[in-house]
Amino acid sequence: MEIYYEAVYFFNTSIMDALTAYCLVELVKPFLAKHSKVWQVGAAYFMMMQFVRWIPLHISNFTAYSLGIFAAFFMMYYLDRKNTAQKIFLCVTFFSLRGFSFAMENCIDKEYTRLTAMLPAYFESKWQQFGLFMIDCLQDIVLSFVFLMFVVSRVKKNYIYKQFIMTKKEMFMLMIPSLSAMLGYVILKYYDNLYTAATGESLYYVHGFYNLICFFYYGISLAAILVFISLHQDLKRRQIEEGQYAVLASQAANMENHIAEVEKLYRDIRSLKHDMENHVMVLEGLYQKNEIREAKEYAKNLREQLRDSTFTVKSGNPVTDVILTEKGKKMEEAGISFQCDFHYPEGTKVDAFDISVILNNALANAIEAVEETAKCRDIKELCITLASYRKKNVYMIEIRNSFYGELVRDEDQLPVTTKKGEGHGFGLANIKKVAQKYCGDVEIECGNGECVVNVMLLVC
Repeated sequence: MEIYYEAVYFFNTSIMDALTAYCLVELVKPFLAKHSKVWQVGAAYFMMMQFVRWIPLHISNFTAYSLGIFAAFFMMYYLDRKNTAQKIFLCVTFFSLRGFSFAMENCIDKEYTRLTAMLPAYFESKWQQFGLFMIDCLQDIVLSFVFLMFVVSRVKKNYIYKQFIMTKKEMFMLMIPSLSAMLGYVILKYYDNLYTAATGESLYYVHGFYNLICFFYYGISLAAILVFISLHQDLKRRQIEEGQYAVLASQAANMENHIAEVEKLYRDIRSLKHDMENHVMVLEGLYQKNEIREAKEYAKNLREQLRDSTFTVKSGNPVTDVILTEKGKKMEEAGISFQCDFHYPEGTKVDAFDISVILNNALANAIEAVEETAKCRDIKELCITLASYRKKNVYMIEIRNSFYGELVRDEDQLPVTTKKGEGHGFGLANIKKVAQKYCGDVEIECGNGECVVNVMLLVC
């Protein structure tokens, strides 16, 4: 009969390892950029677990599962070397989830073993014992998988901002429930081992209430991990909202400055118009006196004054004229070629402030991307192109810029910034918010050395 027990045990542990690997894949899939290769993480875990089970050297379960998690981590890092702190957190958390889920099932298993041992004919039939053992193994597989898959699904649901860069401070904070719960697990096992060494019997079987305490402790530990993740994500949400409000407040202040500049421009134009008659009389007098050199110098100064009092970009709206002129000057200073064919959607209900949010953020991101590209690659022609067109009720804004690289996207398919500091990471979200206000959307494509941002608005 021993060979049958060994065969069932072998298949039981292999199936458990395979299901655990599947749960690990389900947990890390949304966090990895290369979703199609995430199965390699589960394969690395499964192969390591099979290896440690077949090596002649006996190692503890803690060491064996730790090696499996290490193998999974290195595969995750190989597939995607960004956001390392988050990968460490995921591995430590999964180690805890697996451990406590299986420990809860083990508590149920102990009760099952105690109850089956009380059956009248349990010790009379070896085949009956073997049948109950097979049922026990099946129960282990089903309950362990159900417990683990449930908590994994809750982590995926509670962890909303999966593609945001996790700081080391956040990593250590989120690992506190897992590490403290694991320490409590070690203490419980330690006292059980001490009791067994002193009396020859396990606390689980002598004091049934101890088994119940352990079951609830493991369940509360899992709940604590989930609650901590949920609280962290809630703080992250508030941080993002505050950042977005700060960006919008900054843009509102910029809009006030733009309006003030437009008003100053109009005052300058009115002043020039008022003085134009005087300027003409001065020029006529200079030419009559044949002072050609002085007349040319006076005309040159007048022309420069007129040029400074007008926008270099004529988009059909003074607010967007100011924005495009300012951005154009920044690009000129940075050595970036700017091609602009933007026209404001006149005769529509589109707010100039909303268009300014799109242009400010999109062009600022484009300038930043081009400057970063110039640092990484020796590119002579740096270019940003802005265009807009309207077809019936659809108004499109297209921004193209030089770009070589790979974008990491969040669940809204918006690129995720790796830069730190106030204001970073909210520009595209604000553009998307404006687009959705007009029943539109944002589409971002990269390839062939450029990045293209398309913003669609429905106007009427």
